[in-house]
Amino acid sequence: MRRKIRLLTFLLITVFTLSCVPGIFADVEDRADPSYFVYDDANLLTESQWDHLNQRAKEISDKYECSLYIVTVDDFTDYTNDEKPETAAENIYTGMDFGYGSGRDGQLLMLSMDDRDFALIAYGDFANYAFTDYGKDLIIDEFKDDFHYDDWYGGFEDYLEESARLLDAAKSGTPVDIWIPDDPSVDPYPVEPYKPTLADYVQRFLMFLFPGSIGSLVTCSILRSKSKTVRTATNANRYVDRGLSLYASNEHFLHRSTSRRVIQRDTGHSGGGGGGGHFGGTTVSSSGFSGKSGKF
Repeated sequence: MRRKIRLLTFLLITVFTLSCVPGIFADVEDRADPSYFVYDDANLLTESQWDHLNQRAKEISDKYECSLYIVTVDDFTDYTNDEKPETAAENIYTGMDFGYGSGRDGQLLMLSMDDRDFALIAYGDFANYAFTDYGKDLIIDEFKDDFHYDDWYGGFEDYLEESARLLDAAKSGTPVDIWIPDDPSVDPYPVEPYKPTLADYVQRFLMFLFPGSIGSLVTCSILRSKSKTVRTATNANRYVDRGLSLYASNEHFLHRSTSRRVIQRDTGHSGGGGGGGHFGGTTVSSSGFSGKSGKF
């Protein structure tokens, strides 16, 4: 009887172990899947939240050819020996073979829940161009307040959307940065791509409206003045004698001359007094990473 119990126990343990194996291998395969951008090892997100964030990260990554990643861990010290969150994030980025294309362009936001640490790192020429030191501060400002109140989903959403905004600015040739004047009495100020306001659209509409209206008024005035010279003919010989003198008539054309000018983009760093300065730029380490870290 004891032998039967032991055999039954062994079989149950064997079946249970084998049933777990596919799940283990699936998890490994998932982590190696290039379509995965969110790795929630700390279990902060629901399944639907994970699905939405992963899909949004993929959309942004494909559009700008620069991958955006989210990684949550229980303790970042499991991934580094120097007690620095940034190093742990770099090790994860390298170890997971993250990044877009041959240049491995991308940005990673890592949360470590044990002591509420975060690290925001970027890698690759375009990523370091798009995510300047000042730009990273803007991203941190967007998600940090959400994480302070344990709003993980909201914080990750803000991270993705602000990163997309910076990528879009960099793609247009004007990465969001800060201008530091040479004159120490002048405070540094941000430089961002110009965004048209409602007043700009109204002004453009009026610029197109007024010339057309004036041209129409002039045309109507001329036609009206000519119509006053029309009289009723009482003698048919007037038409017979002169005939249809189409080739002898004079034709007058109204035309509108259009002038074009190039609108110079005001980057805010021309300097009212002609003084110089420089952009804040991106601080890149010898390993090719740039980044910042802190508490949330």
